[in-house]
Amino acid sequence: MDSLSEIRQQWGDSDFQSADRAQIEPLPLAAADKTLLATIGLPVSPRAALTLYLRFENVFIHHQPHGVRLLKDTDMEKGPLHLSTGSRPNLHSFVVLGIVIDADKDEQQDSAAHTPYEASRRLLCLDGVSGHIWWLHPELCQGEIWCHTVNSSFGAYLASLLAYKSFRERWKDLPASDPMEYDAQAMAAYDAQADALHQEFLANLEAADPAGFKGGFWEEHAWNEHILLHS
Repeated sequence: MDSLSEIRQQWGDSDFQSADRAQIEPLPLAAADKTLLATIGLPVSPRAALTLYLRFENVFIHHQPHGVRLLKDTDMEKGPLHLSTGSRPNLHSFVVLGIVIDADKDEQQDSAAHTPYEASRRLLCLDGVSGHIWWLHPELCQGEIWCHTVNSSFGAYLASLLAYKSFRERWKDLPASDPMEYDAQAMAAYDAQADALHQEFLANLEAADPAGFKGGFWEEHAWNEHILLHS
């Protein structure tokens, strides 16, 4: 718990919101995860730290600590389950922690209990059985429910987000160059520092979730970020 408290402090205590203990007590979550939600909570700002630049889209993670609810209480479409990664979960144990939406859309248009799925691509879920964090598409894709694991635990998820926030903030400190003027020395200096920063990012992500990093969501995302670093 102490290390997770440090994550909140390093992130910025005022950027976190905790769930109401009475609200989450009936949910099928492990006692440790209930305690984390009620004490540490979830980051709700700054927006830049919760915006991910994926390969074909940019998404905003909108945590809803005051709207935590069972997946079955949403308007998710019903269908057979298609998994990208991870062991087959029991969706009845899924608890929704928030939504992941198009970063260019107004995230304020949703409500805690009734999200317009046309503005939402995925539900952010915590599996009460395995403790894994999942992204799940609430609308059927090719007639199936698509979901994939993001982290192996709630704590690992928070640590991975902090690693991403730090990486994005330090990116701003890389040496700038004039795009209109070719300078081989400046470009070489940028590339060297960018690669060092990215290697540190990879190491921090693996340390955040040793069980789920290799071949997982965050490793793939880190290499998407590497492309952006050098574009």
